[in-house]
Amino acid sequence: MAWSTWTCKFGFPVQGIWPGVDYTDVNAVARSHSARVLATAEDSGLVKLFQYPCTQPKAAWKENRGHSSHVTRVAFSAQDRYLISVGGNDKTVLIWETGFGTENANAVKHTEEPVDEADEDDDDELAHEEDLVDQSDVLRVQRQARQEERKQRAKDGDEDADDEAADLFQKYEDNNGDELLAAKPWKGQVRAPAGFTKAPKNQDQAPKVSASIDWVYGYRGYKSKNNLRYLADGSIAYHTAGLGVVYDQQTQTQRHFDKHTDDVTAMAVSPDGKTVATGEVGKKPKIFLWDAITM
Repeated sequence: MAWSTWTCKFGFPVQGIWPGVDYTDVNAVARSHSARVLATAEDSGLVKLFQYPCTQPKAAWKENRGHSSHVTRVAFSAQDRYLISVGGNDKTVLIWETGFGTENANAVKHTEEPVDEADEDDDDELAHEEDLVDQSDVLRVQRQARQEERKQRAKDGDEDADDEAADLFQKYEDNNGDELLAAKPWKGQVRAPAGFTKAPKNQDQAPKVSASIDWVYGYRGYKSKNNLRYLADGSIAYHTAGLGVVYDQQTQTQRHFDKHTDDVTAMAVSPDGKTVATGEVGKKPKIFLWDAITM
């Protein structure tokens, strides 16, 4: 049982990514080459970032929206500067610029160092000794309280109650005293798997790395009309997946509006060429008005 518990807790470094209980919500995962971040592709259309390894159930994450359908694949670029995600029904590829930046280009690749078993054993023994001290203090206080109780009952002439209490307390000491002083039998047998890396201590927090959409490959040409328009500054506005996209021809860059949660199917542009309206599908569809120049 001790080995099974160890394996379940530490053997699966992505067990904290699941949002549900049926294990079908996550379609793909990708670990950054620096081994610091884990990206997931979900049926919800979200691309999430977790700390790696992610061993704590319901671990904290950062979510990124852009896809309007289930996400089928995610992958980091060679130097972790970009994260690529592929949509399902939205037929869109999104390239996210990560918070790693270019400093990762010359970074030494992560190598999993084996756990120093001697250090871990020392830590376990120290913790075990501290537990023994704490429990011994509790027993001493309980013993003193029992003695005071027996003295008081003896003064009151209740000898039977005194004997009964003494017997119960003796049984308690007999059942626990020796066990407290004995080392747990599996302490010297359990060892971490080869190549095991300890989980981060701050798994209750989302990773410091973030991602923002850098480029979108895709255009909705299905069941949509008049959805590619010129703006006042000469850039081009259109939509794909759950995004409104503005392409600047001069700088060869894109700007993105990402507040939609479903497929964007309609778009309109104001006469002055600055304000864009985009509408989505769904049971409770939303229409957003946004400034395509300042975003």
